Amino acid sequence: MKKALFIAYHFPPTEEIGGSVRSEKFIKHLSDFDWGAKVVALKEVDNCNEPETHSDVVRVKSLTPYDRPYHVVPYGWALNIWLKLKVVRGVDLIYVSCPPFPQIISSIFLKKRLNIPLILDFRDAWSLDPNQEGSRLKRFVYKYIFPKIEKYTFGNADRIILNTPTVHKGYQSLYPQYAKKMSWIPNGYDEDDFCGRKINLKRSRKRPMRLLYCGRFGVCGRTPTLLFEAIDKVRRQIDIELIIYGKQPKSLSNEVERLELGDIVILKGQIPHVDVIHQMFQHDVLVLYQESALNSYPSIASKTYDYVRTELPVLSIGPLGDNQDLIKRFVADSESVNSTNVVDVVKAIISLHGRWVVSSLKSTESIDPEYEKLYERKNLTKQLAACFNSVMVKS
Repeated sequence: MKKALFIAYHFPPTEEIGGSVRSEKFIKHLSDFDWGAKVVALKEVDNCNEPETHSDVVRVKSLTPYDRPYHVVPYGWALNIWLKLKVVRGVDLIYVSCPPFPQIISSIFLKKRLNIPLILDFRDAWSLDPNQEGSRLKRFVYKYIFPKIEKYTFGNADRIILNTPTVHKGYQSLYPQYAKKMSWIPNGYDEDDFCGRKINLKRSRKRPMRLLYCGRFGVCGRTPTLLFEAIDKVRRQIDIELIIYGKQPKSLSNEVERLELGDIVILKGQIPHVDVIHQMFQHDVLVLYQESALNSYPSIASKTYDYVRTELPVLSIGPLGDNQDLIKRFVADSESVNSTNVVDVVKAIISLHGRWVVSSLKSTESIDPEYEKLYERKNLTKQLAACFNSVMVKS
């Protein structure tokens, strides 16, 4: 069995669940395709005493203190993994999950030292990142620095994986000389997480309609203001609750308090991914929320694939693009809002509630075979293994 060196900044157990699931699920299924994995991940304060979820994991500290800002810590980690890994043995290729992106440079040096192939997996776009707002320094770096580094890394990689069709096409257009290196492997869902779970869309007159949002606010420009203002307006007309799971900034609870929403917006904190799946089935409508993109490359939230697999109704708020297209194609009952007008969000929530009250919210009777083929994790891992095999042949 061949072995891949997985360089994944976040890997379970970790505080950042969303960024770790892709690597975790790939590794779960790789052995079915004659590949094993050695994982190098960040050593966080909170995972020091937790049992590892994979048998071959090396935890490396960042040389930058972990309590520093998120965009600073990865640089100290990238330097340290180069110092720790330059004598690594027994691996056949290097796979790098990003963001963050600094470890890509370390992986290029490692590739050259070990003379083995390098595969870069972009869970989100880098220079095509739709969320480039911020300080003047950040905008300068995105405009003048990152594109040069990115072009260098694309030239040195043996394969680049993008996880949305639009970003895939965008990078092929941006770097046509490297287009043949690029592949599209999306995020997806793990059927094992859904075994035995069933939905019940019958209305109980003893409780409000329950909306569930999974994920963090305060990242990628994502703020709850539009959603909270809509909830504030509809509570005068209908009986609803919004439950939010995820590690949130203090500003979120402050916003709940400011709008006096404490009785209907319930902050639950972060729980393991499999428990989040369980919670989805305890609610009536799942909420997706994305900020408007500064360019035409909005990402697809990782949770979108789990949302679709539940077969539950979805309220999707965000720009037009791949995320909305996926919902419209595979979800039986949804409301999509593409504007930032709070009235539109209010109308969407009231529309869903109207159908819920009379038990007419729709669900699919079984998994769409096309959805399973495109997005089930084992099928996606088969594609990844094929990428691994192809670069091994060329090397």
